[in-house]
Amino acid sequence: MKYTIKQSTILLFTLVMALLFTAYGCSKKMLASGGIEQVTMAIDSSRWTFTPTQVFPQNGRSQQVNGSNYSATLKEGKFNVYLPYYGRAYAGIEMLAGRSPLYFTSADFSIEKEVNATGKWNLVVKPRDYDKVQSMNFTFFNNGTANVDVILTNRSAISFSGLVGPVN
Repeated sequence: MKYTIKQSTILLFTLVMALLFTAYGCSKKMLASGGIEQVTMAIDSSRWTFTPTQVFPQNGRSQQVNGSNYSATLKEGKFNVYLPYYGRAYAGIEMLAGRSPLYFTSADFSIEKEVNATGKWNLVVKPRDYDKVQSMNFTFFNNGTANVDVILTNRSAISFSGLVGPVN
């Protein structure tokens, strides 16, 4: 079936508009569930949770995160991390342990917070009592989305994208 240039243009325009409305609807739902004020208050008071939706290993393809059990949560002076890991181990016996290096709880960590004029938060969390992770660099956007870059000691780096919200 052949399309004319006008029909192709209309079809392309309709497809782009459908994608834009879908993306706008998703962000509106996200803001309705948490709200910009609630997310900002949660980050400012150090009571937030990050839920990943996609993982970006240093080598290989990005993947959707299966299941909603994964998270990184900061509350009551504890940093609980339960995130998947896909990557390469460089050294050490822990590579034979069969569990992710991103399953840990830290009670001794440093956190640096910075917010810019547009409402984007940058947080750097460095666990002192867990030596497998050097730092976790969180970027929280004012629409409730977030990115995390994780630098590990004896493994390749990994990144995540997902959602941030207040702790339930």
